Amino acid sequence: MLAVPVIGVLVISVFQIALLWHAHNIVEAAAQEGSQAAAVVNRTCTDGIATANDMADRLGGAYVKAIAVTCQPGPTVTVTVAAQALSMVPGLHFPVRASADALTAGER
Repeated sequence: MLAVPVIGVLVISVFQIALLWHAHNIVEAAAQEGSQAAAVVNRTCTDGIATANDMADRLGGAYVKAIAVTCQPGPTVTVTVAAQALSMVPGLHFPVRASADALTAGER
């Protein structure tokens, strides 16, 4: 009888790992798009942050929440996206974070 709860915990763990992986892929894609947007000629970190937020919202759906985007300008623009991944266990919070760099157009 101990096998049933153990199997249940294992199944939930596998699904939670898949949700974390998916959420990380979402924030990584948003960071990459944001850094590329901010690196274009006549665009700024404000454009990169807006692009990253839009992409995280569109792709994230219910899988990511509490999205926060930061941008560091310079010859290499760095956009960082942080969020909370969907949790199958109430009360547990799983942060996900990704950063992406892009050379500004004048540096290429």
